[in-house]
Amino acid sequence: MKKPLIIGGAVISIGALTALLYTSDTFSQVLQTTYEGIDYNVRIHENSMEIYKEEGWSAVPVKGVNIGMAKPGTFPGEAGISREEYRRWFEQIGEMNANTIRNYTLHPPEFYEELLAYNQQADEPIYLFHGVWIEERPLEETMDAFDEDITEEFQEEMKRIVDVIHGSAEVEERAGHAHGEYTADISSYVAGWMLGIEWHPEMVDNMLQKYPDLGDYDGNYFTTENAAPMEYWLAEQFDVLFDYEKDNYQVMRPYSFTNWVTTDNLDQPSEPSEDEDLAEINPNHIVPNGEASEVGTFAVYHVYPYYPEFLNLEEEYLTFEDHLGNPSNYAGYLHDLHQAHDIPVMIGEFGIPSSRGKTHNNPFGWNQGFISEAEQGEIVSYLYDVIMEEGMLGGLVFTWQDEWFKRTWNTMDYDNPDRRPFWSNAQTNEQHFGLLSFDRHKVRINGEDDWEGGSVVAEQEGEVILCQETRHV
Repeated sequence: MKKPLIIGGAVISIGALTALLYTSDTFSQVLQTTYEGIDYNVRIHENSMEIYKEEGWSAVPVKGVNIGMAKPGTFPGEAGISREEYRRWFEQIGEMNANTIRNYTLHPPEFYEELLAYNQQADEPIYLFHGVWIEERPLEETMDAFDEDITEEFQEEMKRIVDVIHGSAEVEERAGHAHGEYTADISSYVAGWMLGIEWHPEMVDNMLQKYPDLGDYDGNYFTTENAAPMEYWLAEQFDVLFDYEKDNYQVMRPYSFTNWVTTDNLDQPSEPSEDEDLAEINPNHIVPNGEASEVGTFAVYHVYPYYPEFLNLEEEYLTFEDHLGNPSNYAGYLHDLHQAHDIPVMIGEFGIPSSRGKTHNNPFGWNQGFISEAEQGEIVSYLYDVIMEEGMLGGLVFTWQDEWFKRTWNTMDYDNPDRRPFWSNAQTNEQHFGLLSFDRHKVRINGEDDWEGGSVVAEQEGEVILCQETRHV
């Protein structure tokens, strides 16, 4: 089933033929400008992301979706999304008036080839924020991003992905990773880098205790001011990545790292869990200089309206009025987040799952679960409006496709982890954030006629007839 997405007040039906469909004989022209011999076509300027066009620099609000590595029936490490699916998805994403996508890690070559093919025939291209994944388990084991093996592997991955987006990579097969020959040069459509994952607060705090006298980082293109060790490490990775792409391809683009509410730069006295307000990673402390200052940095946060708990408890947020004059804890938090940053902020993940199961409540009904698809569309639309009204660069909906391999704390003990990708579990909300559903809807119950052919399982003065549909077994 295709779900509607409402962005900026426009209701777009995914897959429907609308006025936003692109004609076949138009092409996206990508222009570049140059600074000190380095090409670029995207920059962060004041409080906007700007793209270089014929008329000069043009501010573009970010409205897009995240795309993961898995589809129903596969684990992420299988890289099982087909060429045809990527092609269809890019068309549908364009039809719903999105202008950006974000991935978290390296995808198969077909992803890049189909994105290039789509953009070469579209009226308006889809830009990509490319992530660089870091393995979580070594970070959890060492509690230290400075670990030599961790840093070396991460820097190799950064350089590998730079080569990939420039269509100049042969990636060897590794278990759990995409691989192949990458020849599609999509570099002109990569709007920026988003490094890393949602960082464990215990690790960030451990690094603070372990390196109390580390001082600030002073690199060729990035420096830090009053930085914590984690911020020092991130600035160093920015420097390595910038230097590699500049030296090998004479190209640059904006920089950011993944962050989330748990490690934001705000104090939250209403938070009942110590871990949720234990550590911070402050993007303000990483400063671009030289050529990097021409493209800039921006902050990226994953922000949902129902968690951590302080969002539902802080009186200041519960009484904060949104742009419509209504109380909104989401608007209240985003307002404070914006005020706390010297650089622009993008909401890298936001959304609501359309599941029967629920794991967190929100005082305004924007819950993590027990939400219909129609309610999901309405809430996602509202959240995006709040994001823009509170002065953010834009937002990326989590997520494009449902992900059946996911688990949640209140159902994970009752299913088979090896079989999760093969079953749409209505009780597991993490599986149902997607705008694109894969449920078969084999059985639709709309009236008495739908029960013809059912099996009579009990009979007295009346009958009870049962049938089954896999999602709710």
